[in-house]
Amino acid sequence: MPNHKKINFLGRVIDQEKHAPISGAKVILNFPGSPPVVYTDLEGIYRFTVNADNHNISQGQITVEADGYNTSNSIIQLSQKSKDLGDIKLVIPSAKSNNNITYSSKKSDNSTSDMLMPIMTALMIALATIMIAVLIQPSTRSTPQEILEPSNNYRSYIPAQ
Repeated sequence: MPNHKKINFLGRVIDQEKHAPISGAKVILNFPGSPPVVYTDLEGIYRFTVNADNHNISQGQITVEADGYNTSNSIIQLSQKSKDLGDIKLVIPSAKSNNNITYSSKKSDNSTSDMLMPIMTALMIALATIMIAVLIQPSTRSTPQEILEPSNNYRSYIPAQ
């Protein structure tokens, strides 16, 4: 019986303009040892396992379909060393774009900038929470219960003439 090594891969499908994850996108895989179709989760992430027969690299086609977006067809290179396929950016039909793009499982330099968006979002949420807490916090100043009026207990000193 041949020894089949299973390799897990993942990638993400996002909106090209908003950089928001696209959930429920249909990811069609066309290369040996992979399932034919997987779907993205709520965070736009898809996962699949490949049966590798002692090959370091496998090449195939990936097609992504999602409601309200143009279909994306890509050639991908799978490597046992890099299991994150990165982002596939889908375009809404009105935007002009070339949907035939070649992806590689090698990390690009812009992966750091892709990580900044969630960090910036978290910082903005934290700042907004602090501002709301400060604005809603009840004032510690005491308000006067009644307005004090001048008392008749004070006598005016008027020098005699």
